[in-house]
Amino acid sequence: MSSVIGVNILTLLTLAQAIANFRLTAHREFQLACGVVILAILALQFHSFVLYRRDQRFLRQLMDRFASPALPLSEQVKCILSSLGDKPFEHSNKFFLASIFRFLRPTPRQVAESGGSCSDRSRLIVALLRLRGIRASKWAIYSPDLVPCHAVVEVEIESGKMVVDPSFGLWFPRPAGGYYGVEDLRNHPEVLTHRIQELLANGNPTSLGNLKFYPLDKYVFTHARTINWDKNWVSRVLYRLLHGLIGAKVDQTSRPAWAEQPALMIIYSGFLVELLCLAGWLM
Repeated sequence: MSSVIGVNILTLLTLAQAIANFRLTAHREFQLACGVVILAILALQFHSFVLYRRDQRFLRQLMDRFASPALPLSEQVKCILSSLGDKPFEHSNKFFLASIFRFLRPTPRQVAESGGSCSDRSRLIVALLRLRGIRASKWAIYSPDLVPCHAVVEVEIESGKMVVDPSFGLWFPRPAGGYYGVEDLRNHPEVLTHRIQELLANGNPTSLGNLKFYPLDKYVFTHARTINWDKNWVSRVLYRLLHGLIGAKVDQTSRPAWAEQPALMIIYSGFLVELLCLAGWLM
């Protein structure tokens, strides 16, 4: 009996040692996997940064062709709108780097070269203006039944705020000088209606889109938000949580500049993955 117990104990010890060795080997394999992932992401980030810098040079040259920096800020914005008037207006099938990043939408450069939707054009305008240190942000326009349906840009200009519609080439001047911003159009919806009617009465200037098709019943500013929170279930849940914490202020949450640059989104997201991998590697 004692010999059997001794054999069993020896077997258990051998098995325990094997399990310990397996765990050690598995841990090393996990560390190796984390290291490979970190190196791969670093390579992706570096390549994305190179492409981003190249595109920034292109956009800077484009902005110099569109508008002189000596012009008032509001006039620079108008020059951009005018220059983009002949670009195709459609959902772009372009994407940054690889089709796996298609959900990030096209880069500002791709929009400048191939055109795009209202959201894409807004992204381009924000990117161009920020190259000159002009603060601008994209806004999502919601229909009365709270469906995201349009995008515009609000710009900080010499006289305050100025909202522009990149799809129709619109801006909204005040009778006494200056321009209306998003909050003005939210509180005074008649401004939008009067502006469209005025331009149609003046023959719909050729520099603008066909205002006969401007959907006044949908493109309203009452429920405008800085971020389209209806892109997916994650953003919808996040919106509900934030709305519960800070109320209606969530609709005016500052939109980060990197949100208009797919390359920067990849670079910053990569940092988070690298931190997680590094934490796992050190365990």
